[in-house]
Amino acid sequence: MNPATFELHEQHMAPPFESKNRLKDHPKGRDLFLPVTEGTVAIAAHLGVLSKHPCVDDPDCRDAAGEIGRLAAPYIGDLLLFLEDSEGPYCVDWDVKAMQGDHGRPGAGDWTERTSPKRIRAATCREEIYQECSRQLGIRVVRVAKEDLPRQLRYNLDSLFRLHHQTIDLSADRQDELVAQFQEALISECPPQTVIERYRSLGTPGMKDCKRVLEQAIWNRRIRIDLYSPWGIDWPLLPEVRDPLVEFSHWFSR
Repeated sequence: MNPATFELHEQHMAPPFESKNRLKDHPKGRDLFLPVTEGTVAIAAHLGVLSKHPCVDDPDCRDAAGEIGRLAAPYIGDLLLFLEDSEGPYCVDWDVKAMQGDHGRPGAGDWTERTSPKRIRAATCREEIYQECSRQLGIRVVRVAKEDLPRQLRYNLDSLFRLHHQTIDLSADRQDELVAQFQEALISECPPQTVIERYRSLGTPGMKDCKRVLEQAIWNRRIRIDLYSPWGIDWPLLPEVRDPLVEFSHWFSR
C-alpha cells in the first residue's frame, strides 16, 4: 500500500559469505555505492559462536575418513522492503512476529522447546549475527508485530490486499469517472451503493466491477477513508482521520 515501496522480497536470505547489498541487483541500485557484508559465517566466528551457525549435511562432500561434510545454511529473514525517498532507493528489513516480546526468541514449538536453554541460546546468537550482518549492509531491521496494528485496520488492509490486483472489466476512463463520483460521495456522505446504482443505470457495468473500482481506489489511496473503522458500500464512508502510513512511518524509514 505504501507508494514508496517498489519491490518486496519474502523469506529472503542473509548471506552466509561475503555479499553485496541486495539493492545492487536492482536497476535502481546498480549505480549506487553500497556496503558489503563479510557474511554470517565470518560474523559468527568473530562473535565466538560459530558452532551455533546453522549447517546442513552434504553427502557429496566427505573427508578422508569418509565422514559427511557440512555446509553453512543461511538464516532466513521475513520481509525485505525496497523503498525510495528523496535521497534515493534503500532497503528495510522487517522482522515480523505476533507479539513484540517474540523477537530474538525461539520460534515454533511447544513450551518445553521454546524455554529450552539450548534453543534460547541459539536464538540469541542468531539475533546477534543477523543484526550485525544487516548493520554491515546498511539495512535497518524493524521489529514489526501483529499486536501493534489495531484489529480493524488489520482486517481492512487484509481485505483490500486480496482484491487490489484483480482485473476490472471497465476502461481506465470509466474507472476514473467512477472514482471521481466515489470521491464526491465521500464528501457528501452518500453511500457508495447509491453511486453504483446511479452509475449502472447509465450503462451496463457489473456490480462486482463497480465494487472493485472502489476497493482498489481505496487501496491505491485515491479515496482516503478511515481504515481504522468498519466500512461497507451500503452506508456512507468515513473520511480518513489517521493515515496508517504516517502513523507507522517508522516501519518504513531508513
